[in-house]
This record gives sequence, C-alpha cells and structure tokens, in this order.
Amino acid sequence: MAKSRETFEKRRRELQRRKKKEDKRARKEERRKQKNEGDEGDEGEEVEKDETTDTEGEDHP
Repeated sequence: MAKSRETFEKRRRELQRRKKKEDKRARKEERRKQKNEGDEGDEGEEVEKDETTDTEGEDHP
C-alpha cells in the first residue's frame, strides 16, 4: 500500500507542477496580449501625428 501512496503523491505533484506551468504561461500570454493592444493604439496615433507634421516640398537647410 505504501507503494501506491508514493505513486499517487508523485502523480499529484506532477499534475500540480504542470498546472502551475500552464497557468503561468496563460498569464504571460494574457499580459502580452494586453500590452500589444495598448501598443497598437499608441503606434497608430504616432503614425498619424508623423503624417500630419511631415510637409513635402518644404525646403530644409
């Protein structure tokens, strides 16, 4: 019976470890998505600002 208990504990620890890794990966992925969503809006605004401030045909010394 001690052998089956060891096997059970070993399997339980392995499952907990896998779940912890999966949760960590999911949190990391979620943070990356949120960061990318925020960056996309900022980049789009910067591009629009750059386009409006650029003037073609203006002489530069």
